[in-house]
Amino acid sequence: MKRNLQLMTNNPPGSFPKDGICLVNKPSGITSHDVVYIARKIFKTKAIGHTGTLDPLASGLLILTIENANKLSNYLMDGEKGYEAQIKIGIETDSYDRTGKTISEKDFSKITPEKLKTEILNLQGKLNLKVPSFSAVKVDGKKLYELARNNEEVPVVEREMNFHSVEIVKMEIPFVTVKFKCSKGAYVRSWIQELGRKLGVGATMWELKRDFNAPYEISQSIELEGKTLEEILASDAFIPFEKTLSDWPRLTVNEKELGLLKNGCLARSLENTALKAIKATETLPKGIFIVDPETQKVISFLEVLGPFQIKIKKVFIADQNLDSSQKQE
Repeated sequence: MKRNLQLMTNNPPGSFPKDGICLVNKPSGITSHDVVYIARKIFKTKAIGHTGTLDPLASGLLILTIENANKLSNYLMDGEKGYEAQIKIGIETDSYDRTGKTISEKDFSKITPEKLKTEILNLQGKLNLKVPSFSAVKVDGKKLYELARNNEEVPVVEREMNFHSVEIVKMEIPFVTVKFKCSKGAYVRSWIQELGRKLGVGATMWELKRDFNAPYEISQSIELEGKTLEEILASDAFIPFEKTLSDWPRLTVNEKELGLLKNGCLARSLENTALKAIKATETLPKGIFIVDPETQKVISFLEVLGPFQIKIKKVFIADQNLDSSQKQE
């Protein structure tokens, strides 16, 4: 049986003090890449990424992955997101936010607070919404925003998006502030555009703040401006590799199981223990960490494909010359 496996010849996660994730409170007015650039200078490494772009207009929680934690990026991206959005009704722009070109302005005087509240609270669940023209979604190899900026025809792309836990924070028509949670790949601007269509007068995103990226809250984050590496590593905003993804089970291994792992094999005893750990969780985790029984450092992680199926995803082995293309048979 073939399994996808990557054998990492660098030191195991946690061997470096910078291995982990950093929860950053991004200010409005800069790009997510700007934040990564600042972090690379502070952490003195180029091995930094993030788990979900925030537009320059938006602020809030941006998760940076550092060194070995980059291997967890896809799993962190899958997490549910939470936002607080300020909306202005009666106006539409080509980008669905206030940075775009105004394409229509309509009288909103007949929109009552009751009407606005009803339409907002009804706009929940799985929705097929139009992806903004100014987005990085690709069609035939071209990003939609590239077509839009070149004044080329932008194809209509719809995507299923899930919005829930919608609540109204403040209402002063034409402005309303709303909080909600949404699925991976959902566009807040698309939700707001659909709200404007339901109201019949248009709506545009005015401000946006991400306050949640499962399982992390914005209250845990830090602003990078003026911070030293030592201050960041000592703060609650920095989470070492072995403490990330707290909903994943942690399992230790015996000598025989570790030996098989080093050769890209999953011992039957470890597989049985892992499946029992999955059954004990409330919701199906995306993975399982395998940790050293003495140091508690991560030496491997398994990917959960279903309630009865797992596979080795990464094995971190120090001081061994192993071919990174080696596959398990």
